[in-house]
Amino acid sequence: MGVNEKQTREVVKKWFTETARHEWRRLRRNPYHQIEFITTMHFLEKHLPKKGLILDAGDDQADTPSNLPEAATTLSC
Repeated sequence: MGVNEKQTREVVKKWFTETARHEWRRLRRNPYHQIEFITTMHFLEKHLPKKGLILDAGDDQADTPSNLPEAATTLSC
């Protein structure tokens, strides 16, 4: 039983796109979340270099949808 790489990529792409949309809506929802966004951006701009890469290596399984294939949740570089 092989994993269809193209299908897996599409599922992962769709999940991250939807997650990003949800996060933008959440951050604009009310003044509390807007302050969260402003504060986060302040510290990112203050402490991160102007150029570079960011690795988001979090593993919050609570946010991983159950319909996302297991193969898609393990990404290797």
